[in-house]
Amino acid sequence: MGLIGDQLVRKGNLQEALQTALLITDETSKSRLLRDIGQRQIRAGDIPSALQTANMIQMEPTRSALLENIANAQGKAGGTEKAKEIAAHIRDDIKRARTFGAIAAAEAESGNTPRALVWAEHLSAPLEQSYALLGVAQGMLSKSKVPPIP
Repeated sequence: MGLIGDQLVRKGNLQEALQTALLITDETSKSRLLRDIGQRQIRAGDIPSALQTANMIQMEPTRSALLENIANAQGKAGGTEKAKEIAAHIRDDIKRARTFGAIAAAEAESGNTPRALVWAEHLSAPLEQSYALLGVAQGMLSKSKVPPIP
């Protein structure tokens, strides 16, 4: 079933691939296929469907990775508030913190540095706050066209 699902994803038949994924009993294979479907949905700009697909994934590392990609895509598209909501559901601490950093960078780069700073300062986990503050700095550098520090 997994191979059939992979072929369907490659051909862009996401609905059929999703139906195939639901028939797979091995959670690892099912999670991989759902992740691939979600990635295609992100590339197509269908964030709501990608989010539904992520919520179907039972394997946590795979689910967190897809949620990270969804939140990053949402943030880059200008929906930083929705991206923050999505990122809050990432269970992996490092992935969540890294995503908060990317969201803060997108927000600062779009000219909302004060709002990004206030949000970052109110994050309770030190790791999340650190990544978010670094993201604000990166967004500010990117906006001003200053090359990032290597």
